[in-house]
Amino acid sequence: MNETHENEGRGRRWLRVGVVATAAAVVLAIGGAMVLPLGEATAGFFRRPHGDHSPEEMRERAGLMVSWVLSTVDATDEQQARVSAILDRTMVTLAPLHAGREADRAALVAALTGPSVDRTTLEELRAEKVAEMTVASEELLLSIADVADVLTQEQRIELAEMAERFHH
Repeated sequence: MNETHENEGRGRRWLRVGVVATAAAVVLAIGGAMVLPLGEATAGFFRRPHGDHSPEEMRERAGLMVSWVLSTVDATDEQQARVSAILDRTMVTLAPLHAGREADRAALVAALTGPSVDRTTLEELRAEKVAEMTVASEELLLSIADVADVLTQEQRIELAEMAERFHH
């Protein structure tokens, strides 16, 4: 009796691990190319700063990551097309977050470097960014669920195992 409950617990644990790992893999693939350029523009060795990518370049980069991830689980052409459509939708929703980055930075610097610290502007900027990240997280979660629906359980398990190998 106890062994049965233990086995059920293991099954649920694997399901939980699979869902979380699939989510992580999809977030990295779909969101990574969009979110990484949102950070501080830091130049790499012989590369442009991360923040200087156009929406088209970010879409291409995300598409390459998604294609690589899907190739590791032998996704069909139909699955790849459906995931590509999800990626396109996600990129359209998230692109505005990238677009206003320079204006936000300038407003932040102005609020902090005036004769007095403009706390009202700082709070408005913070609230705006929190609202934008809420939209982004909702869209990413929706995209993760949509991609998971496209993949088979076996593919999701394989992605979960792959994500676990890359986990630090």
